[in-house]
Amino acid sequence: VFLICLGKAVVSTQSTGRENFIKELDFLRTLLEIIQIKSLSNDVKVCVGLVSYSTSVWVIDNPCCENTLCRIFDETASVPYDGGSTNTAGALKVARQMLQATSSYKRILLLITDGRSNTGGSPISFAEQMRDEDLRRR
Repeated sequence: VFLICLGKAVVSTQSTGRENFIKELDFLRTLLEIIQIKSLSNDVKVCVGLVSYSTSVWVIDNPCCENTLCRIFDETASVPYDGGSTNTAGALKVARQMLQATSSYKRILLLITDGRSNTGGSPISFAEQMRDEDLRRR
């Protein structure tokens, strides 16, 4: 059995807009459906966590093995649109903490952003640090 921990961070900022936020969630649900089909047919165990962020960061679901893809899929319907600023660094920090709790799994982070991090500091050095930590872990 191949183990994957998948963290997802979706942006709910003013610059994204409510309509595009809904499109993000639609994309996320489609991705979860594909992952579910592929994981079942390839004997892959997937743990999923979900973070939503704007000015603040909210953990929607921590990655644990009880989080079935179907459950996360259902919970995307209740992810709130906030309309604040873009705190990408904060989202990365929370996602990193979530992923570190699943050390026996291959860790993957999908970050959806509007590309304009305007609060919480620059996410670049933190993203590079996460990448380098993962490379050392291999």
